[in-house]
Amino acid sequence: GLGLLWLTSAHAFAPTLSQFGPVHSLHRECAYPFRAASVGCRLLGDRSFRCGLKASTPDAQPSQDMEPTLAEKAAQALQEAEEAEGRAEALRKSQSNLRSTSATSPPPAPAVNQKPEEDPVVEDPDKVAEEIASEIGRLQRSPGSPDPLSSTKWLLRLDFGREQGTWMDARWGASGSRVKATVAIELLEGGKVQVVDGYNYGLLQQLPEVRGGKWHVAGAFPSERLKFDLEHSGLTTDQTKCDVDVPPGKLFLSVNTLGAGVSKQGGLSIEQFRFYVRRERRMVGVFRAERLE
Repeated sequence: GLGLLWLTSAHAFAPTLSQFGPVHSLHRECAYPFRAASVGCRLLGDRSFRCGLKASTPDAQPSQDMEPTLAEKAAQALQEAEEAEGRAEALRKSQSNLRSTSATSPPPAPAVNQKPEEDPVVEDPDKVAEEIASEIGRLQRSPGSPDPLSSTKWLLRLDFGREQGTWMDARWGASGSRVKATVAIELLEGGKVQVVDGYNYGLLQQLPEVRGGKWHVAGAFPSERLKFDLEHSGLTTDQTKCDVDVPPGKLFLSVNTLGAGVSKQGGLSIEQFRFYVRRERRMVGVFRAERLE
């Protein structure tokens, strides 16, 4: 009975196997992931037999048909080892040539006219302190001596416009427009300000009808401030062509000073009344002072 069943199963699979040839050729030609195929039968639980095509996965043990592939890999590994040995031999020859060249080369020539390093010069602390004290004494103002700013001439570049924190009316200068004007002055001894006559302003816009006022230095060294005022005929909106105007009267100027110099920028302000009772100064712009020789 078992013999007849085996013959019947083999006869049933014969057409299928004949398509691929013998079993050993099917083992070589089967595509991934199957590398081997065989026909077998197994006894089921109900004492019946089932036969079919069993395929082995790539994890199966290689057969003798894989021996040519292993031989090719061995030959390739041998070739790579020979190439690595050749590269190592070339590297050894290169290192040997480099050592021989460095041994025969002459030593570097000594530097010509090379000066020895000098130790940093350490100044005498007492001398430095005397120099600082002398400079401070030169910048300080003495009550009995002329002020360093006396008889100095300056070109004032006035820049009228709304400034942050000003108490001017909210509509004044709200557009952000600026009005430029210039005036040349001289600080005379005795605290008087005089407008320089005959100064050539060129294309610069001159502040109209300016008259000199007074000047003085307020504060203590080194936080001193030069303060002076000028009288003018004013600037109307028709003249400025914008929402910035300066009423006629006194223009107050203030800038930091140290010795005979002043800082780069100072402030402009005017006096106005609040509710017709309280007099206060309001910022109307800034200015720069350039020393005239």
